Order: sequence, then structure tokens, then C-alpha cells
Amino acid sequence: MASTLAQSLQSVLDELSVGITANGYRSLNLRVLLENPNKFVTGSLTFSENSFRVSDPEIHKYNDATLISVVSDVEMWRDFLVRMLTDNFSLFGTEIPLSLAFSQSQPDTDLNSDISSPRFAYHFDLNNRYYHQTRGTLMAIGRPPYASIEDASARFVHQLKSRTGGILHEGRLVVSLPTKPLIASAEWIPGELRIRFHEGLQPRYQLDILFWTGASVIESQSHSSLGRDFTSAVPKRTTRITAYLIRDDGNVAHSFELRSPYTFVGEKTATLSLEQLVRADIAAGESEIREMKAFFNPDGNTEMKTRVLHTTIAFANTQGGTIYIGVEDNGEFSGTPKLRGVSSKRVPSECAKDISKKLRKLIIENTRPVVEVQANEICLSGDWVIALSVGKSTEVVSTHRNVVVIRAGASNRLPDPKWFEQRKADNSWF
Repeated sequence: MASTLAQSLQSVLDELSVGITANGYRSLNLRVLLENPNKFVTGSLTFSENSFRVSDPEIHKYNDATLISVVSDVEMWRDFLVRMLTDNFSLFGTEIPLSLAFSQSQPDTDLNSDISSPRFAYHFDLNNRYYHQTRGTLMAIGRPPYASIEDASARFVHQLKSRTGGILHEGRLVVSLPTKPLIASAEWIPGELRIRFHEGLQPRYQLDILFWTGASVIESQSHSSLGRDFTSAVPKRTTRITAYLIRDDGNVAHSFELRSPYTFVGEKTATLSLEQLVRADIAAGESEIREMKAFFNPDGNTEMKTRVLHTTIAFANTQGGTIYIGVEDNGEFSGTPKLRGVSSKRVPSECAKDISKKLRKLIIENTRPVVEVQANEICLSGDWVIALSVGKSTEVVSTHRNVVVIRAGASNRLPDPKWFEQRKADNSWF
């Protein structure tokens, strides 16, 4: 690419500049995945209305790949992007040969478990496609683990759920301009669809809803004059709901899809019953604040006891979280027969209370300082689940053998020395 920006590319930068100014962004986050030593795999440049303290870059080096994250003031966006487009890009001593060209811009209006606000995305693709060779796991002492380079591209670079089937946005830099969301949340409870908007919408918006059975639409609805809260009856036999918020110019401002009852998208502050919230939380899968375990006997299964203990400590040392006992790896409930098989009690509710009591005792007797866990035994239409809720600790939590664990994505790991230094600086020490 020539050192002087082509007129067409300059017009894209001017368009970006208008959007960045109009949205009042204050900071940016550049994330890059490299295959060692310096092959560009994928990257993202995202903006935020929040002001972040500029800090040292986050660099994770593995045998086969390197992950880099930089937070900076928004004024640096043009410098970062122009250098990436003009074959003159270096990150912290690593020269990265790049030949990116603008390919397309497109709105991303879908509200889902990954993205809670619409955005406008600009794609810049490599001119010369490189086929990456890394296929193994990314693991290193003091670094967050990733199952594969595909996993890292999704969770670290683009901050989406882990996925398989290829590297997300391979050979592409995605520049994202998030916009203010209009839909705060949408939830499907049996027989009813509930939607909450961030604010009352003007008549220029229309809400179109499609109710599906398999591949067929069984009913469609259009609604205008929308207020803050909206409800609609869900027809029987519905297996999927899609909805679109349409502006008066005919373009989609926001959209979402719900694939089963007891699911929701958007903010978790929506009004949900305990059963609905637990079902939705479990359906969202494991994450930095959520883990599932099948029923097990706390009196005899040492391996599972250790896993629960370490996850409790990891949650306490990070953001807090919930451990659901009674959920299999495939997301299905363990069920009453398995519950009865791991307890000396016979009545399912008593079995759940028995296991819950033993797990709380395990945690209290084996954490330092003691982690107070809130335990709830919840019956979900006949299936019992134990929810162990762990709050974030102001002190560093360990086992009595001084094992400290923290949470990274959906996994537990040992913290690196910098983590301890930061906690010591915050007066959070043993």
C-alpha cells in the first residue's frame, strides 16, 4: 500500500471521524492476535464513551501466538489505524508486516448474549491471505488459557463467546462504533414475550415480531407507539421468536432472537422470577462469573470437591460468581435419580439441602479468609439445582495451603506476579 492514503480510504477515515465525534467516545481498545513471530491473525479496534485510565499494555505470549491489548485515549485512533494501513505498524518492539485494505462497512443490530448494543462495523482485510498453522491450545505460566487460536480470536480479540469452525474475522481488522441501545432486554417466559426499552420510543419506530415453528412463521405482529415496557402473547407451538425495531427510514435499528422459553437477551436487570433467572443464567453457559457441575457426593469425590473449592476461591478473587450444582456438561439437568444417588436422604428436597450444607461446610473450613457463600436449593419444574453464590472479596483468598486461584474466562488459573503486586498495592493481602 502506498504511504499516501488513497482518496477512497481517506473518505472512510473521514466517515469514521464523524461517527467517533458524534458518539462522544472517550477511549479506545486495540486488540490483536499474532501467530509467532509476527503474523497478523485478527484484530479489533473498539470505542467507548467511558474514560479509562491509560495503563501498560496487556501482552500474553505463548509458544505459538501472542495476544496484545492496548487501552488509549480516543485521540490516538487515527494514528493506530493509519499505521496499520500503511505497512508501518509496530507494537512494543514487534514489527508486524501488514497490508490492509478497506473492504466493507455494515450495521450489526443484533442483541444477543454477546452484544448488548448495536454497532456499526468497518472491515479492513489483508490483501495477501496467510493460512495460519497453529492448531494446539494456548497455555503458559501466568497466562489465561485458550483452547485454540479460534478460541483466542473470539474471546480475547473480539470479546465474544468461544466458538469452533474457524478463526473469527481471520485476516481482518474490525473497527466497531457502538451506538446507544434502544432495547434494554427481551425475555420469553411461557406464553408471554416481554420487552423493555431504555426509554419511551417516538412513533417513528415500529416493532415487528415473527413467531416460528421450525422453519415456518405461524404469526407475525407489528406494533407502534411503543412505551418503556411491552408485552405480547406467544402463540402455542412457538419454537423461536425474532423481532426487529424498524426506523421510519425502513432500516433496522435493533433486533434479537430468542430460541426457547426461559431465555432472555440484554441487561439482567429485567424483571425475572428466580426460576426464570436461573434457567436463563444456566442457558448462557459457563463464563467468568458462572460455572456448572453435575451432582456428586461431597463425602467421597475428592476431585469434584477440589474443583468446587478452587472455583469458589477464583470467583472471590475476581468478580464473584455462581456455581450451579446439578447441571451436566451438555447443559442438561442431572435429575432426581442422580441427586438421590449421591445423598443418604430419600426426599429430593432433603437431598439438595444435604449436599448444599456439606458444600458450604467444605468452603468455610478450607478457605482463608473464610468465604461466605449463599446457598439456594432451587426446584425447576421438578429438577433440583443448588446455586452457590460467591461475592467478590476485598482480600486475597486462598486455601489453607496457600493456593491462590483467579478466574480467567470460563477457567480457573494461577495468578501471575503482577496480579499479586496489584493486590498488595491495593492493600488486599493475606
